[in-house]
Amino acid sequence: MKIYLKQDWYTYLDVEAIANRVELVGSADEADFVISCCEFLDAPPEKTIMVASEPPVFPGGDLARIHDTADRYHAFFYWNADDHPNATPFPVNVLSWPYDNMLSSREVRDDTTITERRVYFAGRRAEREKSVYPGRISLYKTRRKIAEELPGRGIPVTAVGRGWDVVSRSGEDLDVNMYMSRMDKLLEVSECRADFILCVENSYMSGYVTEKIHDGFRSDRVVLYLGTSDIEKYIPTTCFLDLRKWYDAGSGAFYVPGLVKYLKKMGQGEYDDIVGSARAWVKSLLGGADYKDHSESKKLMSEAILSCLGVV
Repeated sequence: MKIYLKQDWYTYLDVEAIANRVELVGSADEADFVISCCEFLDAPPEKTIMVASEPPVFPGGDLARIHDTADRYHAFFYWNADDHPNATPFPVNVLSWPYDNMLSSREVRDDTTITERRVYFAGRRAEREKSVYPGRISLYKTRRKIAEELPGRGIPVTAVGRGWDVVSRSGEDLDVNMYMSRMDKLLEVSECRADFILCVENSYMSGYVTEKIHDGFRSDRVVLYLGTSDIEKYIPTTCFLDLRKWYDAGSGAFYVPGLVKYLKKMGQGEYDDIVGSARAWVKSLLGGADYKDHSESKKLMSEAILSCLGVV
């Protein structure tokens, strides 16, 4: 069997394991099947294994169309299987795949004293919104609103990325090199002396846990989190400040004054309790008997893809 897999997705799969059992070819034209990540390739959908690692509100031109035609693919892997009749949920723990949580490289501070209550945010300023798609709500406008309005209400913000005044160490496009941009975040958080990390996903939906919350934990600051509608299934809510308190999923409205009031009154004891809970959870996750790291998860995902092709 001949398979085409674009090299920019080699990071997420065990390419060696795949290559040992099928022939990897250099173009979709040569292949019996193609493996695609959120991208239309030059192959019939019935010969395509689609790994939809981004929801349709992500600013990629093909994504809404890919999700609309999910039932046409040979296989369609997704965060959860509730939205598509043909979808297969990722057969791995989303806490370690598709994004490496990199929690083993986390910072543990000796001094967690609250300083000026500064919030750090990394991400594009542009809304890049596709309105509402069934089951998911874009949060681009929400996170921009929070980052823009906090300073005017007395909470300083360091916002980094395309469209903001501060450009990341990795350049304007934080996606150019995800590993380097994620390492740069830790340096930027320390340099600006942030006490909080704003971690808002691009979509509000179930089962969608990306690198954002992990990067918050890696910084050893209190995480302000919004995104996974059922986040408590994956991470205890004692580990972060749950922004659902001020978010109305029905209207998409976010009540910034409520968040400001809470941040201003948060005492050192509560702050340390949240940081301590996050530290304890990370330690228990990495030390769990059933935990699979990113490398192991890549193997499991690769096996799932081969299995749906009938390769044993």
